[in-house]
Amino acid sequence: MLITRAISAVIFAIVFLLAAWLGKIWFLLFIGLVCTLAILEFAQMADKTGVQIHSGLLIGVSLAFLIISYLPFAVGLMGAFIALAVLVLIGAHFLDGRHGVFTKIGITIFGFAYIALPLALLIMLREYPDGRGLVYVIGVLVFTWASDVCAYLFGSLLGKHKLAPKISPSKSIEGAVAGLLGAVAVAFLWAAIFKANLPAAILIATVSAIASQIGDLAESMLKRDIGIKDTGNLIPGHGGILDRFDSLLFVVPLFYLMVVFA
Repeated sequence: MLITRAISAVIFAIVFLLAAWLGKIWFLLFIGLVCTLAILEFAQMADKTGVQIHSGLLIGVSLAFLIISYLPFAVGLMGAFIALAVLVLIGAHFLDGRHGVFTKIGITIFGFAYIALPLALLIMLREYPDGRGLVYVIGVLVFTWASDVCAYLFGSLLGKHKLAPKISPSKSIEGAVAGLLGAVAVAFLWAAIFKANLPAAILIATVSAIASQIGDLAESMLKRDIGIKDTGNLIPGHGGILDRFDSLLFVVPLFYLMVVFA
């Protein structure tokens, strides 16, 4: 199981980093595929609660939003585009005229905010105007992955004190601390290779590690609520796309803010 998990993680990392290195339309297409698969998994999760959302509409609006985020003028108009996307999603459910409209709207808007918005910010981070977009995306990935890997390994070996037993009994305080230290350790290497400010790198890595673990717990809570172990079986040893991206979805917005205000 561990070998399968490791092989899948390496292959996924190579594909992700290749798409990030190519950038431009290739990264947009890759993130668009991730977004589509994630929303399909999210819709299946919603089905288990007895609520059928308009997954096709949510995918269409989300992909349009990703394309808009790729355009050079997107930054100044993101608020308007978000409002428009939300209005389209709300309007479609009202026109549907079925019962449970408020629940459907809530779940749909949550899916857009949970999946599409962070992925749009990841595209904007790759296309950041200072020309260091690839460096930032690599930072997002390595800090998140370092936190996840160290938390998993050291938590499995040394974990004795539960971090959040009601949400995810397998996660431990020891694993969380190891994840934080692992991300900070990688920050030294990232700063040295890409000539980044070391104190800033340590701060970003620390925040990223905390956000990563919160994102992991948040998805665990959603899965626990509907009684499933994984969101899918697309990635051997990991589960679905959302299982692989749960941490990243929480890291990206904070990473983007720290880059903007650095």
